[in-house]
Order: sequence, then C-alpha cells, then structure tokens
Amino acid sequence: MLLVARLLLDKGLREYAEAADRLAADGRRIDWLVAGDFDPGNPASVDPADFRVWTESGLLRHLGHVDDIANLYRSSDLCVLPSYREGLPRTLIEAGACGLPLVATDVPGCREVVIDGKTGILVPPRDGVALAAAVASLDDAPAKRAAYGASARRHVRSYFADEQVIAATLRVYGELGLSIHVAGDPGFTGGGPSLAAEGAAPVDP
Repeated sequence: MLLVARLLLDKGLREYAEAADRLAADGRRIDWLVAGDFDPGNPASVDPADFRVWTESGLLRHLGHVDDIANLYRSSDLCVLPSYREGLPRTLIEAGACGLPLVATDVPGCREVVIDGKTGILVPPRDGVALAAAVASLDDAPAKRAAYGASARRHVRSYFADEQVIAATLRVYGELGLSIHVAGDPGFTGGGPSLAAEGAAPVDP
C-alpha cells in the first residue's frame, strides 16, 4: 500500500491513517507506506507530533523522499491518494503507468485518472471508513487488483503519455488560431516557444 505525497492534511493523511487503523483492528496485515517530505511552510502541513504517533504506533511507515520512485511503485500492490483536491495528480499517473491499481477520492483531477470500477476505486473525500472499505475489497481480490492495474496502465498510456499531452496542447493552440514554433522550425528564435495568432502581433511566451 503506497501513498506518495507531501505530508499535508489536504492529501488525506488523516484518512489514510484512519483506514490503516481500522483494517489493522480487523486483523489485516497491510504495510501502509508514505513516501514524501514535510512541508513546514504550508498551512496544511501535518502536525509532526500527530505524524509521529501514526508512525511510532506502526500504523504508517514513512519512507521520506524516494529517488527511485518507479522501483517503489513496481514493488507495491496498490497506490492510494485520498486527497481533498487535486489538479492532475502526477502520483496517480506514474502509478498507473507502472501497472498499479488505484484508489483515490472522487474529486476533479483524481477522477480523470481513476475510472471507478475500471482502473481502480473512487471514494468520497474526508471519509476514512470508505477508504478502508475500498482497500479491504482489493486486499481480498488479487485478480481484480491485477485487472485494475492493467487497465490503469492502458488508460495512462492512451491519455497521459507525453505524446498525447503534446498533441492535445497543439490542438488547443490550433483551435485558438495560434501557431507554435519550436527549435528546428524556421520561426524559432530561441528561448521559449514563439506563439502568434494569425493576423495579430506575436504573443510573448
């Protein structure tokens, strides 16, 4: 079980610890890993004293910053992100690319990567009970975990690979009547990309 995030309450750390506590009380032997650093300047940063209680009690295991994150994903069975809000969560995209099944909250950003019942399970935000139930259901179903992981990999490769993101970006520029010049193109003058609407003055990048 793996959560990769800065140590912020907004990332659902309290619910993650609650789910770990509930499933430990049920007798399940699950290793709840947390990879990420404290962010003391952030008002949503978890209280170090609270986090120490979770780790010293054995509920959570803190790995800190991990350089070889791909290998960590590959050695895990499930990736969880019980965040309250997200843009487009890189951790879910990376985990999906590594073939991990996903459990995340039903919020914008997460639901673009986690297709409920296909690539993983979506749960309500701020709900440790629902998170525990989702994890338990996948803990009991290794075949379903494998199917969700394979589907997550296909989904990420289809919609979030660099080539797909670049193509989508260029389509948006085209719809806006903009052109983009990159290194090697005649219109490229160095620095960032050069954008210009047809019939209009160039736009600074």
